[in-house]
Amino acid sequence: MKRACAAGLLAALLLAGCSSHERRFESLVPPRTKSPPGAEEEDAVALQLIRRYRPVARRLPAETLASLTQASAILYYATPTTELHDSVGRFADALLGSRLRPGYEWREDAGPPRSDPGVTALAGTALIDAYLATRRQRYRSGVLSFVKAVRSRRLGWTRTRQGFAVRTPGTPRTLNIALTGQVIQFLDHFGRALDRPRSGHPTAGSQPGQDRLPPGRLAARRGIDWIRSAQPAVGRWYAAVLTRRPRIGREWATTLLALAVIGGGRASGILGPGVPAIWRAMFRANGHPRRGTTSSREGLALALSVFEEWSDRRYARRAFASALRTRRRDGSTSFAPARDSVTQAYFALSLARRVFHAAERAASRRR
Repeated sequence: MKRACAAGLLAALLLAGCSSHERRFESLVPPRTKSPPGAEEEDAVALQLIRRYRPVARRLPAETLASLTQASAILYYATPTTELHDSVGRFADALLGSRLRPGYEWREDAGPPRSDPGVTALAGTALIDAYLATRRQRYRSGVLSFVKAVRSRRLGWTRTRQGFAVRTPGTPRTLNIALTGQVIQFLDHFGRALDRPRSGHPTAGSQPGQDRLPPGRLAARRGIDWIRSAQPAVGRWYAAVLTRRPRIGREWATTLLALAVIGGGRASGILGPGVPAIWRAMFRANGHPRRGTTSSREGLALALSVFEEWSDRRYARRAFASALRTRRRDGSTSFAPARDSVTQAYFALSLARRVFHAAERAASRRR
């Protein structure tokens, strides 16, 4: 009876039209003890990377820890094992320990502490998944502090005529498209998982039901509205408004991934031309990275997640087949040095997303 109820709840969520794990993870797929069909290799490689970094978690950068926390949690949703549950806690505890001041400053290696809205948003997103996998209250408390942090002026939160945006750190006016994408992805995830819907009367000009959305999701929608208003900048792939600096692969992929995860009609106008464009710019037809794109190795790893979240699965099939075929024996991707923990963690996260979606499709077929 319990399993039937869980399956019914999962079916209801799937029929709601969600398109990524961030909107479905509270209803886990039926417990499994082996990899979902069609993703056995991805599951094995992701777990290999998690095992590689777990013993040195306390020495990893915050960005690496955030990706590994989320990768472990997503794999746990698909294949709930004690090892993955412990990995979530190991990486999440290390992530909280790397914070010097609640939600504001991070110390990477031996460098000075720095305020970073992107890392704060990534950490918050990872801790939401960690909380939902383990139900440990310290992760929820961390999430709440990060929500407050990313909406502070210190981390660049800025009101615009179209909605909200995030400034480039150290600048008074330059609004950063990729950082805005990371922050609104976190707020949307928070709004769906932990935030409470608003109550009250609709405001003038609002869409039906919009005012009943949780504040985090409303803020994310207004952030997308600003990105849409900057469409000329996004279309020309500039990194930030009021600049002429070309967007590097990492920033491009970060923006598209945030929009793909959030989904909906607001994002589709950018994703429609954006995903095929990043494929043509960074990958060849067979899925191998183009010559010269390895200088943006983090962007390549993030692009794998973009393709996995995109509706046209041809890009994902080719890119993942190439990445798995050319990986090293230790599981690390060949388009970045094995010592580059940030890129390798992004690679593990992209594999985890693929495993989760395969498990979800298998559960759908069983129904």
